Amino acid sequence: MVVPSLTPLSKDNVAQLSSLNSALFPVSYSNRFYEELLAAPADLVRLVFEDDVLVAAVCCAVDGDALYVMTLGVLAPYRERGIGTALVKHVLDTADKSPSCAAVGRIYMHVQEGNDEALHFYSKFGFSVKRKLMFYYTRVSPPHCFEVEKVIRPHLLRSRNAPEGPESAVRHNQSAV
Repeated sequence: MVVPSLTPLSKDNVAQLSSLNSALFPVSYSNRFYEELLAAPADLVRLVFEDDVLVAAVCCAVDGDALYVMTLGVLAPYRERGIGTALVKHVLDTADKSPSCAAVGRIYMHVQEGNDEALHFYSKFGFSVKRKLMFYYTRVSPPHCFEVEKVIRPHLLRSRNAPEGPESAVRHNQSAV
């Protein structure tokens, strides 16, 4: 299996990311979402191209003591080729080594209820369901999701009773692996 090359986001390929996300996820993302991604540390967003076609991407944001995986998706014809694995490994490596993640104690994401394939996939990397969030999504069915997480540095975690969630406009992530 060939390890895919991971490409940073740029002004030249952000429109392709928008198109990919529209194809993968039932949630639409605003222009502000993409502006925030362009302004974020470069290692928090990675794209995978095959023959100049964008086939997969991961977009993350630092959220207090956590790295939030906002989107991670691979087009269906390109699954089972190691692309999703490469993207998750990039997230894990970024959380471990990136200066932008020095205060990160956990990685989390939201997986829509019914996406058992994604839950199983993430479990292979040590992610587990933390809780079920009822009516998390407002315009998709089912509206519920699971918050899945992997604790990487327990000593960096703030009180687990503190409110969670990114303060930016990037709120409803999806996973399509």
